[in-house]
Amino acid sequence: MKHLKLIGRLLPTIMLVMLGASVALPDTPDRFVHPEATVSYVDLDLGTEAGVRKLYRRLQRASHDVCGSTVLRQVGSLSRLRVNERCYRDSLSTAVDRVKNRRLSEIHAERLGVRGQGT
Repeated sequence: MKHLKLIGRLLPTIMLVMLGASVALPDTPDRFVHPEATVSYVDLDLGTEAGVRKLYRRLQRASHDVCGSTVLRQVGSLSRLRVNERCYRDSLSTAVDRVKNRRLSEIHAERLGVRGQGT
């Protein structure tokens, strides 16, 4: 089952990353919704550590918004928690890859605990 649909656009002066996920509705397991979040980083200087870290936080927040909570008490079931966690990881990883910034990829790899394995 694919948990991620990623759309990206490069506008003349603004780069946007679109995150999306296929998330099963709880009462209708055969139907899917495709929420999206737009993350703009035109205001950030990705040549600085601070700018890259701020973008990473924005991508994390957008992935959580798209995929739902990763707290068991909030989602109510282990199966929903697993779906949300996988959606979050996949969405965030794909968004990081789409930006094509070496330092952003390094930060993401460190957070995932895969140091030394370039992403």
